[in-house]
Amino acid sequence: MRGVQLCSPARLALFLVGVYLSSPHGKPRAVAASRGEVQRLDNAAVTTGTESCAEQLAKFFPGTQPNHLSVHVTALRPGNSMLHESTFVEFGTQDNVIFVSTLPLEFADHVRLEAERKAYTAEAIVVAVQYHEGRKAVAVRFLNGPCAWVTQQ
Repeated sequence: MRGVQLCSPARLALFLVGVYLSSPHGKPRAVAASRGEVQRLDNAAVTTGTESCAEQLAKFFPGTQPNHLSVHVTALRPGNSMLHESTFVEFGTQDNVIFVSTLPLEFADHVRLEAERKAYTAEAIVVAVQYHEGRKAVAVRFLNGPCAWVTQQ
């Protein structure tokens, strides 16, 4: 069978009751086989899980800066269905912005962004979507070139 990795029943039992880390020799070792047993781990990378889905997506867009611009987003779909919501641009550049959305947006969908305080409007295309803990961050690229108003607050 291709793509299937089997392990011995003894190793499977240890895996089910403990946590494995790679040892310097490349072999897995159990670090905690029961509750209450704590060991010190040196040089371990720890993630806290406090990053939002927008923060995670922003890592893929170099030069993206935090932002907090209130916008109205409209999904531009064929026909008469007009899906829209108010949200905040959380990260952005003059070329791309990232916002959390509840709209059913997917890669290559077209949207219109409108600043709620000023009469600025821009059309964009969805270039990335990040799902995390029931939320969805959407990255869009402006269709008509750089859009300076999204970085001005």
